[in-house]
Amino acid sequence: MKLSAALILLCLATGRATHAQPNGQTSKDQKSLRVALPGKPWALQIETSDFAIESNEIKPDGRAFLLANDTPRNFTLTVTLQQVRELATLDGCRQAFEDRMASYENLKPVDVKQWQNAEMVILEFVFPEVSGIPVQQKNVFACLVNGDVYAEIHLSKVRFQADEAPLFSSLLNATHFVRPEQVRRRKRPVDSRKVIHSF
Repeated sequence: MKLSAALILLCLATGRATHAQPNGQTSKDQKSLRVALPGKPWALQIETSDFAIESNEIKPDGRAFLLANDTPRNFTLTVTLQQVRELATLDGCRQAFEDRMASYENLKPVDVKQWQNAEMVILEFVFPEVSGIPVQQKNVFACLVNGDVYAEIHLSKVRFQADEAPLFSSLLNATHFVRPEQVRRRKRPVDSRKVIHSF
């Protein structure tokens, strides 16, 4: 569940990642973002068409990882799915966030808030500067659980303005778990010749 501060900032600054084994979705077929783990009968889906997928892969350690960018708005999104041995819990999400904030202490985050919205634990904060360089980087982390899997979403934007806050909340509100058959059913067009009407 952990990424070092330096690695996160590098990803956000470059908006790039090393492309590895694809995880079932590319920018060409994107009307939503989907991330899945092998062997799990569900995927995490975010209903948005504003992001270009940079990477959607299974990491060597088994984590599913997606990186996508909304370049015109300088907005970056990552999703990580990590399977654990025990049952994943929202208390586990809170502990992960506590550990994360401890690791960011030297970066002096401000406007730190943490709360729960339904079955999602949310952490937000701003890095005013990094290594003396003003960035005004808004970060929002959201953590959900599904059985033995933690799902973590990271939304980030540099040069953040207060009126851009709805961009973050709208993406979190558009996030949910789906089963693959639901995805396939949505894509299959209805053939009116095969519809049986009953009265």
